[in-house]
Amino acid sequence: MIHLHNTRWIGAAILSLLLTESIQARAGISPTTQRAMAVRYDLPSFFMVVKPMQHSLGDRMPLLIWDLPMPSEAQSIWARQSGSLRKTIDELAKRGIAPTVLVPGGSGAIALARTISEAHQPIFLLNAGPVIENTAWRDCGVWVVGKDATHPGHERRWPCLALANAQAGADWVRQAIEPFKNAGLTVQGMFYDDEGLPSSDNGIYEAQAQAPQMREHYPPGTFKSRETFNEYVRSLHMELMREVLVDPVHAVFPGASVGEFGELSSTKEHPVMLANGQPIPPIVCQGDISMPALYANNNLLVPFLAPGQPMTQEHADQIYLASMLSMFSSTAANAKAEHKKVVPYVGQTVPDNPSPAVRFGMNNALWHELQYHLWLRGADGMYIFDLGMPGGLVTADMSFHSVETVRSVYDQMLGYRDFLDHGQPMNYQVPRMFSDEPIWSGLRLKDSCLVRAFTPGKKGMTIRVPAFANVNVSLDVPPEGATYILHDDGKIEKLPF
Repeated sequence: MIHLHNTRWIGAAILSLLLTESIQARAGISPTTQRAMAVRYDLPSFFMVVKPMQHSLGDRMPLLIWDLPMPSEAQSIWARQSGSLRKTIDELAKRGIAPTVLVPGGSGAIALARTISEAHQPIFLLNAGPVIENTAWRDCGVWVVGKDATHPGHERRWPCLALANAQAGADWVRQAIEPFKNAGLTVQGMFYDDEGLPSSDNGIYEAQAQAPQMREHYPPGTFKSRETFNEYVRSLHMELMREVLVDPVHAVFPGASVGEFGELSSTKEHPVMLANGQPIPPIVCQGDISMPALYANNNLLVPFLAPGQPMTQEHADQIYLASMLSMFSSTAANAKAEHKKVVPYVGQTVPDNPSPAVRFGMNNALWHELQYHLWLRGADGMYIFDLGMPGGLVTADMSFHSVETVRSVYDQMLGYRDFLDHGQPMNYQVPRMFSDEPIWSGLRLKDSCLVRAFTPGKKGMTIRVPAFANVNVSLDVPPEGATYILHDDGKIEKLPF
């Protein structure tokens, strides 16, 4: 991994890339291949691909990136002393991006956070491990061995979930973030990727239902059926989320927002639908930010494989679009009703399944189109799951251009920030999967609407949009998409994108 140390090194690296491209051109290598070969997982390449913003973020949330080629914690101390860390933060800020600070961390994490603060950027902390599982049952005395459904053929020790100790986890979180307060820093947000226990779909139900020493610690009726156990686990999960992950952050940094990967609210009135068409049972987001995972994860494609009908890019795109937009729309509706922000994790290519039969991400044009609809259905920010580290199926070129697509659309939307800041979502409907029906999204102010529409099909269409009370507007919908401002006097203004 190549890290940024000073601006002179950036210039030398970019000159080297340009010379390499010239040699490749003379060798007859295509421009697309040249570009991919030139982009490396380093900051010079990132800054070359991801362009500066034309519009100011103001007080809006910056974009967050999962994989950034930042200096390591040890390198951050030297980079701060040399001034190169501040230059990096400034360059990221020009692109509407703020780096996250990993916790728990040492002096390097404090150095990064202090530099972010000095650059007048918000400090966002990230813990990417299972805090609850690693702390709540640390001193549990009741365990049982059973199958681990997440690792077929293997067994593991399962703790008695009912004996969770939230205080142990809360103490861990407080100790992890207090150094930032002691350093005189103010944290704006804390994010988690806490994908561990408590959960109920991993083999724990079967192991504990057959163990009398476990059952005696649970409320009566918990093991009446799998569904009653699932209900208990959902309730416990919400309780531990609040007491372990959320409350300690609010206690140390009262103004900070807290978000957890995949956490959202699903209600009976507005159930969040999974890709398989099943609703997520009622659950309430405990943090301040709802964070649905909107990934073009190729595992979503597996149920749609059929003998003699190989998966195609077009088919994969239809599955991804319907799944991602449906989950976001219902999540956003519930988040707005609860007066919470919604910041989805978004990923264009998440190749969790190694099978060549499903080796598809979302195509670039549709990824670009999707961004408009997320903002126009109420997104408050984006956490980009970009991957791109060396050795993976997602190259640095793919990763950085995916980030640039998100950034460029955000930049366009900021040109109409009144709608982003104050507009109300107009439409959460999503056409059925594999349909060519037009998709439209919009934000409404008192006297105008910002609307984007496109059709997944190959032919243009016309739609009727209920812009205002007693004002329905006909809009042309081309396959490449179109954006309009609709005025309450019936005037239609077509925008150049």
